[in-house]
Amino acid sequence: MEVEALLSGCVVSKGRDVGVYAVSLAEAAGTRFYALIGNGASPSGSPGDWASYSLDVDWPAVGMASLRYPGEADLLVLAVGAAGEFWELRPGGPSQEAGRIAPGLSGVTRVAAVGAELWCCGMGRAVWARDAAGTWRDLSAPAPSPEEAVVGFTALAALPDGSALAAGWAGELWLHGAHGWRREVSGTRANLNAASVDERGNVVVVGDGGVLVEGRPGQWRVSQVDAALNLTGVSHFQGHVFVCSEFDLFLWQDGRLIPEERFAGSDRPRSCLNLLPGGSTLASQGERDLFVFSEGRWSRVL
Repeated sequence: MEVEALLSGCVVSKGRDVGVYAVSLAEAAGTRFYALIGNGASPSGSPGDWASYSLDVDWPAVGMASLRYPGEADLLVLAVGAAGEFWELRPGGPSQEAGRIAPGLSGVTRVAAVGAELWCCGMGRAVWARDAAGTWRDLSAPAPSPEEAVVGFTALAALPDGSALAAGWAGELWLHGAHGWRREVSGTRANLNAASVDERGNVVVVGDGGVLVEGRPGQWRVSQVDAALNLTGVSHFQGHVFVCSEFDLFLWQDGRLIPEERFAGSDRPRSCLNLLPGGSTLASQGERDLFVFSEGRWSRVL
């Protein structure tokens, strides 16, 4: 079995961190899902480290997230496809289900835990929320007018006050609260790709052209660190802000991107598309690279 690409993933904590990853296989079309139990070399590597789930899907998974819904004994892991397809996993069974969020939905880009629900977002400012019963409802922001350029959401994050942040193309930042959506002035027109919020409500959003937007609602400041860098992931983790571009890992400190050097040995990732925080570990997921930050250093697991 040859892994063609890591498509997306998330890290769930059930006593210990377990990564769940959507994998494209060279030998078959579609997506197969794996859990990383230990620190195996690859899904075809050491027994017991990688476990595959039985339900494959015929679409690429563009995003994945997990949540323990209030009152539920088990976590729910959710992967979504660009046309609104979904795969759900309850690891305790394990039990799996596949379906579609809504007829005609397209352009889905991301799924994230927002408060007590899992939300997904996409082009045209689409947002859909899954409640504890598995019902999806449309929470989309106002659709773009005919005069506006093509826009869409590519990142979601929950704020400590219960509101939600959506970020996307052309520097768009929107907030969702008790009275619906309102648009924020981000100070940039760069496409934004990922967002992270710490427990105090400090937000960092990263995007194309080396752009970082940080602050709080109504108080945003923009930095452009390197126009040649497209920043694809960001995560607050253990008191630091980790950032990745398509090919490198960084720390964001004092208005600077500091290249990450804390690796076990000389090995470095060749691609870094997403940062996936867990309880005690942080994963960097690239197209064919998976590194995990644990006990102060990065180590390759794929």
